Amino acid sequence: MPLIPHSHAERLAVQATKRRRLLAWLRMELWTPIDIAGDVMGVRDRRTVRTTLAAMARDGLVTLDSIEIPFGSLRLVGITMDGQSAAAGMERTLIGKAYERGRIGLTVLDHSVDLQRLKLACLRAGWKNWVRPDAAKWGKHHRPDAIAVMPDGTPVAIECERTVKTVKRYKAVVANHLGALKKNAYRHVIYTSPTPEKACNVERLLRSLPPLVVAGEKVLPTPVIDSNFSFVTFEHLPTLILKGS
Repeated sequence: MPLIPHSHAERLAVQATKRRRLLAWLRMELWTPIDIAGDVMGVRDRRTVRTTLAAMARDGLVTLDSIEIPFGSLRLVGITMDGQSAAAGMERTLIGKAYERGRIGLTVLDHSVDLQRLKLACLRAGWKNWVRPDAAKWGKHHRPDAIAVMPDGTPVAIECERTVKTVKRYKAVVANHLGALKKNAYRHVIYTSPTPEKACNVERLLRSLPPLVVAGEKVLPTPVIDSNFSFVTFEHLPTLILKGS
């Protein structure tokens, strides 16, 4: 069991550590649900989580919000620009973005939360450099939900498939992935779904795709999928070991 800090100095040090962890997380994510915030800080007691967040909000580092969702509401915490300044300190690049109320669409809310949970689990399993690709840099091309480096050093693209898409949509997405693989933007593509059934059906749909045109060349998807794509559940993503690794 962790030692309980008794002195005032020890308590301040613990509080500072919790704040640093959360601000480092929010630096790129901008917002996160309250339960994930507690997990990031390493705090299980809900009252302690609420107390810590309230203190950070009073200090202007974060803002607390609640979003109405079907059958209830989602409480979350977002970073302010003062929070971004504290997260950057004197050495890191200052991120010029902060949480804005009313800017989270319900259509992407669940997907974003899924990605945050996957990111946290993977980082704890030894993954590195997990980022959400910048839309501006990818232009009209499909951008993966995330790009990260696995513990064995393999750079991968991650697609979080909460819902199964149409064949038409997968044709465009897979063609873009094949082009990115050819350019060595990453070396493997991982589709991860909440259930084994969805993971299986996504794989079946991708394997059934007709020949695709990539950089002016006709490509058969199945051989490339065999060697460069994986299909797993959310649960198994953090511990995934690629074939041949």
